[in-house]
Amino acid sequence: MTVRAIAERHLLLDQPLPALPSGADYLLRALSDESMEFADLAGAIEKFPSIAFRVLAVANSVWSSPVSQIARLDQACARLGFKVVRSIAIAVAVASPFDSRLCPGFEAEVYWTSAMLTARAAEMLAGEMNADASHDPGVASTAGILSNLGLLLLATRMPKQANVAFEQARETDRGVLWATREHCGLGYDEAGILLLEAWNLPALLSQMLRQHYESAREEPGCACCAPLGVAAYFESALRHDKEAAPEDVAAACQRADVHSLRVVYETLAKEHDRVRDLAVSLGL
Repeated sequence: MTVRAIAERHLLLDQPLPALPSGADYLLRALSDESMEFADLAGAIEKFPSIAFRVLAVANSVWSSPVSQIARLDQACARLGFKVVRSIAIAVAVASPFDSRLCPGFEAEVYWTSAMLTARAAEMLAGEMNADASHDPGVASTAGILSNLGLLLLATRMPKQANVAFEQARETDRGVLWATREHCGLGYDEAGILLLEAWNLPALLSQMLRQHYESAREEPGCACCAPLGVAAYFESALRHDKEAAPEDVAAACQRADVHSLRVVYETLAKEHDRVRDLAVSLGL
C-alpha cells in the first residue's frame, strides 16, 4: 500500500458514511418472511415509491412479458414472485445512497448480476449445507445482495482511486480485493465492514456478512464453508469463466454432498443470462 493510498484511506474514514435509507431496516425484516401473501408484500413495498415503481416497471417489461398491462402492485408481485421482488427491493433500497456513475470503471450490470446470483446461490446453499439456524435461507439471500457493498462505497466516495483499482484488477490476475487495498487504502471487504457497523442491520444478517467479509480478508479467493462464501465462490467462477470444484468444497465443509453442490452450480449457470437481463432492466 502506497503512502498516497494510506492518505486516501484516512480521507474516507474521516467522512460520515452514507446512511441506510429510512425504513430500510423494516423492509429487510419484512422481506425475510417468504410465507407472506402477495397483498402483504405489496403493502410492505408500497411504502417505498422508488421500489414500487421498479417492481411495476419490471413486471411490465420485456423481461417479464405479461399478457396484458399490470397496474396493481400486488399483481406485479404475483407476476414476478417473492424472490425476484425481494431482490429488486433490496437492490433499489441499498443502491439509493450511492452514485456509482461517478466511477467510470464501475460496471453496474456486472455488479448487480453478481449480487443477485450470489443471493440465489446463498439461498439454495443455506438449505443444502445442513447449516444451523444462523444460516436461514431468506437471510442468506439478503446477505448475497449485500455481499460486495463495499465496492459501491469505494466507487462513490473514492471514484478516481476505485477506477484505477477496477482497471488494474481487469488487467491482472490479482483481483479486486488486492487492487482496492493498493489504490484506495482499504479493500472492499473493509469498506463493507464499515457500512455494516454504521447501518446496524438485523443481528443474523450482520453476523453472516461479517463472517463473509472477514473470510475474504484472511483468505482472498477461498470458498469458506458458510453458504455465503461458497455462493460467492460459485458466482466468481461463472463470472470469470472458470470451472468451479464442488468436490473440493464438499471435502472442506463436510456439510453438503457433491451432487447437491453441483446442482446449485449448474442452476446458477442456467439462470445467469436471465439474472443479467434483470440487472440490466433495473438500471441501477
